[in-house]
Amino acid sequence: MWLLVALVVLAAGNGRTAGAQKSRLTLHPKWVNVFIGDKVTLKCDDPNSLGNITTTQWFRNGTALEIQTPSYSIRAAAFDDSGEYRCQMGDSHKSDVMRLHVSQDWLLLQTSGWVFLVGEPVDLRCRSWKDRPLTRVTFFKDQEIMKFVTKNSIFSIPHVTRNDRGSYHCTGHLGSQLFESLPINIIVQDEDRPAEGGGGMGLGGWPEGHRDGN
Repeated sequence: MWLLVALVVLAAGNGRTAGAQKSRLTLHPKWVNVFIGDKVTLKCDDPNSLGNITTTQWFRNGTALEIQTPSYSIRAAAFDDSGEYRCQMGDSHKSDVMRLHVSQDWLLLQTSGWVFLVGEPVDLRCRSWKDRPLTRVTFFKDQEIMKFVTKNSIFSIPHVTRNDRGSYHCTGHLGSQLFESLPINIIVQDEDRPAEGGGGMGLGGWPEGHRDGN
């Protein structure tokens, strides 16, 4: 009798584990590369919770953090905050990796992700240090001009294709002086992102020759 009960409990437990989905980690604002001093909030969602209160565990570079709330706020990003983040909520599996990059420069081309699936939207933002007025902004892909704007510093691709993968950077004027951002790599995939490169951030996306104070 006890053996039968044990087998039933074990089978039920295995069923929950097998059917569990990954926790979902998102960034707010959505930019995965930020300036030093920026505020960043990471949020974790459990697709299996059905509104129930569940526990949350956060990880940075594989090490568990002493944070158990559904959101994790970085009030003023520092170079040491760069790295790989994951979360796990309730009975869900660990989320895909979210790679955050913190840098310091005069100009930064921010992106809403590093790795995208075909058909997903991509947002790029050319931003100046301390949000100083930026004019005559130009977006480049593989050294070719994609778009020139006088005021709006955001370039959007509503439905990305494999032809959109490549190296992107931007230039802009602060006063009369021209500045250029470091390039970033955008990766586009046909299939689901691998578990260790998800969350819109792949290894190939790190800014080339990034200047981060290290």
